[in-house]
Amino acid sequence: AGVVAGGGFLGGNVTSAAVVAPGVGGNGTLTISGTYAQSSAGTLQVVPGSSLLHIPGPAFAARHAESQTTLAGTLDIVAPATLPPVGTTVTVLLTSSLSGTFDTVLGQDVPAANAYWQVSYSANAVQLTLTADPTVSIADASATEGDSGYTPMIFTATLSAPSPDPVTVA
Repeated sequence: AGVVAGGGFLGGNVTSAAVVAPGVGGNGTLTISGTYAQSSAGTLQVVPGSSLLHIPGPAFAARHAESQTTLAGTLDIVAPATLPPVGTTVTVLLTSSLSGTFDTVLGQDVPAANAYWQVSYSANAVQLTLTADPTVSIADASATEGDSGYTPMIFTATLSAPSPDPVTVA
């Protein structure tokens, strides 16, 4: 297995069972002129927030394929040197036709920002949105104190948004 890292241009079709890392260690754009198929053994490694992509709007690391792109395997999100604000969406893969999804996503949690990278797929792109971790609120409960026995109390716990991970209240 090998690694293709940095930026530039690859002519022809690419089938990957290794690591493809556009923008890692260099220019943020890697362009493929043909198809791109990532197998279950392959990894796409990206750095959200790379400033080396030449398009308007938010700067991001991107993977361009000019034709059919088929995904499987792993998406490895490498922490950027500077995190964008929560709510920022970055495109990490742009293609004319996308099928499949990543089997595994690494680096999704961003504890320093109390956030995580939410992965979304469209017909021609994979995007990451830096999303705030959900919060738990617990409603007040009260009971009249008695002289004997016990009084059960019910507390309502509410999650501010759906979570991609299990939530535990201790």
